[in-house]
Amino acid sequence: MDNPKPYVRSFLLLLLVFLLLQLYITVAQAEECYPTVTLASYHFDREHEYNERNYGYGVGCSKWAVGRYRNSEGGRTTYALYNYPLSKYFGIVGGVVHGYTYSEYMPLVALSAAYGPLRFIIIPPISRDGVNQGVIGVQVVFPIKLWEY
Repeated sequence: MDNPKPYVRSFLLLLLVFLLLQLYITVAQAEECYPTVTLASYHFDREHEYNERNYGYGVGCSKWAVGRYRNSEGGRTTYALYNYPLSKYFGIVGGVVHGYTYSEYMPLVALSAAYGPLRFIIIPPISRDGVNQGVIGVQVVFPIKLWEY
């Protein structure tokens, strides 16, 4: 897939700025923020040799999260995400990621599931052009408050 048209890239960049601004406001008002570590992924497409050791770091405050990890292509990806909880264990994640070869900035919509300190991000196989065949990412959320107001 080619890079998005300039107006799409501009929209995604503005969305990223908006999400980062919202994150800043949330952090300023948050009662607590937690560190996260990105560990691994599992790709439904087993024919390609994707990097599934996706080590990275981030921070989550309230429903927001930002971070950076080594992506499935071996490059670095930066993300800004919002988690809309559906229940205590499940949610919908939306935001912007940056750092993949097939698109500079991409919107991301996924499902999230939590079990203890583990967080799973489930991206369903929704692409018709074969770019996304589905993936499950794994993070650890540490119950250590970075700061408290």
